[in-house]
Parts: sequence; C-alpha cells; structure tokens
Amino acid sequence: MSLPATSSTVVDIPHDILDEIAKHLLNRDDGRRYVVEDIRSCSLVDRAFAATFQPYLFQRTYISEGAGSNVHNKGSGASRERLLSRLLILKGNPLLRTYVKELTVTLHGVTPDPHLALLLDHFTSLNSLLLASFTSGDRRSPWTAFHPNLRQSITKLCNLPTLRRLDLSNFDSLPVSLFLYHDHLTSISLCGSRPVLYNVDVQPKDDHPSSSHEKKLELNISHMDPASLLPLVSLHEPFFARVGALKSIHYPSSDKGINTLLEAAQYPSLESIDFTFVQDTSPSESAYLLPPAIQVANSRSPDPLSFERKLDLSPLKGLKSLTLSTDRPKPPAWQAFLTMVSATFEEMDTRQLKELNLAVNDVELLLLSEVCNPELGWDLLDSSILSKLESRRLSRLETISIDIGIKRTANYIPIRVRNPTALIEDVVLLPSFPVEKTRVVLKSNVGEVMYDSQSRKGPTPTTV
Repeated sequence: MSLPATSSTVVDIPHDILDEIAKHLLNRDDGRRYVVEDIRSCSLVDRAFAATFQPYLFQRTYISEGAGSNVHNKGSGASRERLLSRLLILKGNPLLRTYVKELTVTLHGVTPDPHLALLLDHFTSLNSLLLASFTSGDRRSPWTAFHPNLRQSITKLCNLPTLRRLDLSNFDSLPVSLFLYHDHLTSISLCGSRPVLYNVDVQPKDDHPSSSHEKKLELNISHMDPASLLPLVSLHEPFFARVGALKSIHYPSSDKGINTLLEAAQYPSLESIDFTFVQDTSPSESAYLLPPAIQVANSRSPDPLSFERKLDLSPLKGLKSLTLSTDRPKPPAWQAFLTMVSATFEEMDTRQLKELNLAVNDVELLLLSEVCNPELGWDLLDSSILSKLESRRLSRLETISIDIGIKRTANYIPIRVRNPTALIEDVVLLPSFPVEKTRVVLKSNVGEVMYDSQSRKGPTPTTV
C-alpha cells in the first residue's frame, strides 16, 4: 500500500532516543577502529538526525603533526594542507568549535607547522586534552624548544574552565603552571614528563584559591622521576590534598622515590593506589622516562631483586583500594614481589581498605605452577592477612582479586590449560581469607579469560 502524499517517509524518533544511539556508536568497544562513518551516515538522514549526530561527529578530534604523521583520520594526518583545511572549516563554521570535547594532539619533533597554534586557538569547550610529544632518539621533547605561539596556545587550552582531563606526555622542563593551580581538573597524567618550576610558577598562595577536597583528582605519574614532584609539595600543598587516586607504572628502582613522595605529600584524600612494576631495562635517569610506546636504547640486564623491601603506605589513613601488579613472574623476582607486597600490607593502615588487587602478567605457561606455589611468597601474605583479621584491622575488606596473565606467543594457538581447577582452585593461595571473597582470574595477555573462580568455570580441559 502506498503512503499518502502528506505522510513523511522518515519515522519521527524522539531526540533522547537519537542521543542514546549516538552515544552508543561513539563509545562502543567492538574492536573497530573507526565509528566516524556510522555517525556521519546518521547525520545525513534528515535535519533532526543532523542536529543530534553532528556534535558527536566532531566530539573526538585527533591531530598528529610533524614527521612520522600520515593521512589517516584518527591518530594522525596533519600535513600543512590538512591543518589549513581544518582551520578554514572552523573559521567558516564557528559552531563546530563547541562540538569538540575531546582533543588528542601528537607532536613529532619540536618544530610543528605554525598553523597548528592557530588551529588550537579555536577549541574553546574541551573536556579532555591529551598532548603527547615524540622526538628522534626517543627522548623527551623540551618545552622551551617549541615556538612561543604554540606554547601560548597550549597554555590557553590547559586554562579552559571546561577542561576536566589533562594528559601531558613525554615533555621535558614542563611548566607546573599548566596543571598545578587548576582546580577544575579531575584527572591529570604526566606520563614520561619532567615538570619544573619557573619563576612565574612561584606565586603567592593568595593568588590561588584553596583547592576543594570535594573535587577529587586522579593523578598518573607513570614513567617519571617521583622526585621531580617533591618541590611542588611545599609550593602548593592543596594540589596533593585533592589527589584521590594515584597511578604509576615504574621500575622497582624508583620505589625509594615513590616512598619519599608519599611521605612528603601525605595525600589526606587518597583512597586508591594502582602501582605496576615493570622490568628495569634502562640505565639510571632514563629509567623513569618513557612510556611503553617509546623504547630506550642501551638496555641492560634487569636486576630481579631490585624491589624495595616495602612500599611505605603507612602515612595513608583512608586507603580503600590497593592494586599492585608486576610483569616479572620468574623466580626469584616473583618471590621478591610477593615479599614486598606482604611487608607493605603488614605495615599499612588497612582499617578502611575494601579491595586488594594483585596481578602478574607475561607468565610463561610452564611457570604457572610456580606462580601458584604457596611457598614462594603467598604464605607470607596470608600470614599478614591472618594477623590483621585477628586484630580486626580488616573489617571492611570485601574482596581480594588475583589476576594471572598468561603470555601469548606470536604464533598463537588458543590457550587451554589442562585442568585449571587443579592448578588454580585446588591450590588455595590465601587460606586465611574467605574463599567466597577471593577472586582468581586466569587470562591471556590479550584478555581471553580462561578461568574465573567467581563463576567456578574454566575451559574444556585439553593438553597444552
């Protein structure tokens, strides 16, 4: 039957439903790299669809500038022509600048195109800014080497009152004024960077209102020297008072610096710690520097026993979540890690602790039985748990999670462990803690879950 001439061929869908569809397309995680095409197609249906989907089409913008960039839309593609094209689009459509909420900029070298600064000046409503720099030789990019116009544009972006997440990766001599006094920020990552104090950064405390402890801050200090933050403790103590979650991926050789920073800053609002210890494969100062994507030359053999005796978490009185991970599963490194965890747990204040998460990655399949051997350190941790249970210092602990990541080889054959129940469940790692509150997960390093004690199921037993 044909439709009447006055009828619309497009179904009228409420705006809130269209908005949910747009959010789903933008945030879905199905392994696809791009979702732009689907959002763009929806924006061309009619005016109602365009009004809903166009803002999402520009919500996440990626710019990769300089040597090493290519022509893909996501993650790269900022040749001179592309920069000029984007600049003309923003000048001709001022409304578009309000659509961009998440901006990612990667700089290859310290001499980007001068039009980049002009382009950055058009973004005025950002919620998230991720700025990463890469130079030849895989070293930090000196902040002072960038053109003053670009530094000024970046400073403006960091000062935006709408900004909540700020990620400044792999910069040397990074001015602390870019992040230290901005109470509107709720997440700061300084991965691989080295912040420094300039004269303009040292200002009277009256020039900056006291930070509100109610607005908690997530701070990521991965691959950087913790000592570089020590001068900031006395300069602006309210910054550290806001930190509610602290994350770090570092080498065991920097444990001493972490302990010093924890003692100096105190972190009165800190509730969550997530520390990952990776193999120490680089010498001295560069051991703190670079993110995993940047490799350091002149590596040396790692010292498997370079862990500090313990992390000093005793100054922290309100810690609710503790996550400790390592990628060094071979004895004696694994035993040294568990010994450090046990000593840390024994001396820390656990009265507010609700969850303890332990993880080990890159475990060779043949070493699985060693990782699960109670005599290689699990017995020490269990003894600490028992002591605290008896003294009622673990009354709020709800779960202990243990994640074991099996190393997956290049010539991948789907991993199946023979009788995972015998390897994992039958060996009770922490007998002093209720088994129903202990979760053990066995998975590959790409996320394939092979066993989860919470579901009490594993894969079909086969021969490895």
